[in-house]
Amino acid sequence: MILSFNTIAFSPLPIWGNSYPLLECAKLLAAIGYSGIEIIAGRPHAWPGDLGKGERKKLQKEITNLGLKIVAVCPLIAPAYNPASLHAGEYKEAQDYLVQCMRLAADLGSPYVISSAGWRVQGTSSDEAWKRSLETFHKAAEVGKKLGTTLLIEAVRKVSSNLLWNSRQAVKMMKELAHPQVKLMMDTFHVWSENENIEEVLRLYGDALKHIHLEDISPMGTDRRVPGQGIENLEKLVATLQGAGYDKALSVELWGFNPEDIARSSFSYLNKLLSKK
Repeated sequence: MILSFNTIAFSPLPIWGNSYPLLECAKLLAAIGYSGIEIIAGRPHAWPGDLGKGERKKLQKEITNLGLKIVAVCPLIAPAYNPASLHAGEYKEAQDYLVQCMRLAADLGSPYVISSAGWRVQGTSSDEAWKRSLETFHKAAEVGKKLGTTLLIEAVRKVSSNLLWNSRQAVKMMKELAHPQVKLMMDTFHVWSENENIEEVLRLYGDALKHIHLEDISPMGTDRRVPGQGIENLEKLVATLQGAGYDKALSVELWGFNPEDIARSSFSYLNKLLSKK
């Protein structure tokens, strides 16, 4: 498995002052010991419109030379790029942005783009929002088919997304799309927040599972925690993944006041777990 870290911790989301240039962030993660990096498609890291082809290839080379694999590109859809929006302008911009992210991932040598289905605006029917999200994902997947990039659907807890919040819905959307460039990813925080059983989700996703966000969770089930600092048995989870032959990224998606400490603590704990046989 590839230990990876999502660069959102080193961005102004949600703490403005935690803004690091992408290459500085990559150097820090490589020095800590990570072998993978998950890049947000936003400023100051990799906003698609800021980077021409040459700049993307240069960035890919610099990050690769640090010993890091770019495991995924992570679009920032909230609040302006809802894939299920009924607002014509936002809907078009959301589709364009996701397509741009697919192209960005291909140029950076990343196999995956991660996205939730978006959200249903109050007063909008669930069926209509679902249909629009399907259309957005299909457009992105068609571009991915030409480029060799795969879109991964993420189920996001209902507190955040009132459209697609559990594993069964994620599988349903993937099956309805029936597209070779659409697969699934799992975020442990969202799974536990919805009181789903991780092992059942792993069985349900099967070979369609291509990427994992791995975090611990608070006792109340409302907040992310650094791995090993919450209430879940991550040692058992890692052993289960190893036993199942999962060999892709375990990517930490956390943020807080000291992103460097979060990255170091997460790596220290997870690296020990992965070293156990």
